[in-house]
Amino acid sequence: MEKTDFAKKLRRESTPAENLLWNHLRDRQFHGFKFKRQAPIGIYIVDLVCFAEKLIIELDGGHHAEERERIKDQGRTDWLENEGFQIIRFWNDEVINNTEGVGMEIYRILKAPSPQPSPTVWGEGARRAEFSKKRNLFFFCKEVHYFTKLLTVFSHEFIL
Repeated sequence: MEKTDFAKKLRRESTPAENLLWNHLRDRQFHGFKFKRQAPIGIYIVDLVCFAEKLIIELDGGHHAEERERIKDQGRTDWLENEGFQIIRFWNDEVINNTEGVGMEIYRILKAPSPQPSPTVWGEGARRAEFSKKRNLFFFCKEVHYFTKLLTVFSHEFIL
């Protein structure tokens, strides 16, 4: 089976965590960043990637905690980092139980200054400018809600 066919198969058979995160990242609805899922890079197929920012997101199930899998994952990470990508990993249950926190971590990494500036993609700024204000407002409201909850928790700790 060719790598692109295998990637299509993986898209059809994605995990609940992959589907959940993909629903937040697809169609540039995550702050205008374009993501692809189950994308072939070299000899690997990565779960999610933003090529413009050279960011790969890997979602791991419990079998990745096994020693053999950790060694394979480290070799894969080393190769991808050597190609200029930054890799972040989340456990599947973390995506399902803390989707908002996962989204905030992805956003923090995407907004952090890049150690190696990537070349500007022609027209990318214009496409981002046209991005739906309604979707941006939705994620902004979710972030404000999250920080409001944090402030409430911290204020209760200091009052008591």
